[in-house]
Amino acid sequence: GGFALTAVFCMSLLRERLDIREDHEPRRWCIGSRQLGFVTASPPALRSLRAAAPRLASATATRESTKVDARLEKLQQLAADGAAAEAEDFVYEMIDAGLKVGTEHYSALIDACAPSADLDRAERWLFRMQQLKVQPDRSTYNALLKVAAEAKQVEFATSWLQEMQQAGIEADVHSFRLILHAVRQSGKIDQMEPTFEYYMGAGLQPDLGCLNEVIGAYADVRDVAKVDEWLAIAELNLGLSPDVGTYNAVLGGHAAVGDMESAERIVERIVEQGIRPDLTTYRLLIGDGLGSRDFQTVNRWSKELEKSGLEMDGPTFESVIGAWSGVGDAEAAENWFAKMVDENLQTASALAIVADALVLGGGGEGAESAQEWVDQCRASGMKLTPGVYASLASADVFAGDFEQVEARLQQMESDGLEMDEDALSALLLAYSNAEPQQSELAEQMFKQQLLGGMMQATRKVLEALRAAVGGQRCLDLRRELSLAQEFEPGKFERTVGNKPLSRASTSKRRWKQFRTEEVEPELKWE
Repeated sequence: GGFALTAVFCMSLLRERLDIREDHEPRRWCIGSRQLGFVTASPPALRSLRAAAPRLASATATRESTKVDARLEKLQQLAADGAAAEAEDFVYEMIDAGLKVGTEHYSALIDACAPSADLDRAERWLFRMQQLKVQPDRSTYNALLKVAAEAKQVEFATSWLQEMQQAGIEADVHSFRLILHAVRQSGKIDQMEPTFEYYMGAGLQPDLGCLNEVIGAYADVRDVAKVDEWLAIAELNLGLSPDVGTYNAVLGGHAAVGDMESAERIVERIVEQGIRPDLTTYRLLIGDGLGSRDFQTVNRWSKELEKSGLEMDGPTFESVIGAWSGVGDAEAAENWFAKMVDENLQTASALAIVADALVLGGGGEGAESAQEWVDQCRASGMKLTPGVYASLASADVFAGDFEQVEARLQQMESDGLEMDEDALSALLLAYSNAEPQQSELAEQMFKQQLLGGMMQATRKVLEALRAAVGGQRCLDLRRELSLAQEFEPGKFERTVGNKPLSRASTSKRRWKQFRTEEVEPELKWE
């Protein structure tokens, strides 16, 4: 009787879970109290039970596999979001629950460390993997390469690639691309061509992503001659057809040095080849207010952007608003910010830009409009930044009314925000513009913020300090506070004609340091 009840109960569950249907059904498959006493275990029931058991086991395994995949998907999403701490907590939860943490989970966790360039966390989890005898694979090492690249540590990237190869894991083109990205991020541009040649000699074939890193690296330092040279190498020597990303890198190099005529020719070439310009193309043409764009250029390409039918995003809105602000058209900047709000894409950065434009270019009415936008965004739930407060004080900064700027920033701190580089730079510039100049106050404020460990001496801060205290005293303060950052006023304003920006022109044959041959072989990419 007990066996019969067990069989009936199991079959009932099986039918509910697996939706079993049979032509021969000797008993009703219900287990209400009245029917229980009348059910017996028939041979067909037992045969059905035995036949369904493997299916039940398979279904259970599938559900467990789905759970594992869901956990991996969650980790990969956290990695895409750059949420390293949350990814780490999730893996700890898996461990605490007694679940198996495999190579793919560790790899996703390490990948999550890339956006924050968290080398320490990445290395810690690699060490844990190795101690637990979980073997890293290519995805693990590529994640490590990505972290090293974002941390601008090309030496770490090279070391991990060597460890990967020593472990018998073959590098792929993605590994190649990440190494080149690490070189680009580190700013060691004279290593770009030697690195490219070395890994091509090792059998790795570049793709467009690799070429985009090389071209982008030279565009970053405004070496347009090398930009154009590598575009030709891609097409003529490596047989690669440039895509919109490649052309954007080339366009960006020419736009950075103010050669908009060449930049526009690149756009014509893109269109002739049937490639559709993307948002990045338009951002590079329009600028962001920090480069050399005139009214006609901003006006033309803003209209072309509107006619393109591309779906706008936050960075593009910010760029266009900044460009209009840069040419002194506060009304156009405000109109584009209004469009951004209509699309519900508004950001604190864009708000700071338009507020600055309105306050400086719109007089009293402009200041009122700026405050109205700030109040509206605050009411919508936007978290304001010190940059917004600094923008509202921009007229006082320009006039040298440092007391009004101090009052504005005190209100900012009362609202729960701490000083950042935007706010500190604004205050230092207010001291600089004051009559008489308030050099001692500027020096005191600079020391207070840096000695308190509240922020770093960024280029923006040091430029403002230099304006307030003079170049020599700025240098003395840096030495006094042991600031290790390299800083040279005006360096970021140099053009490609200034050779110290890049030693790439002398590095073409420096790849031989990686080799032992006495005779120089032909370069792979020539």
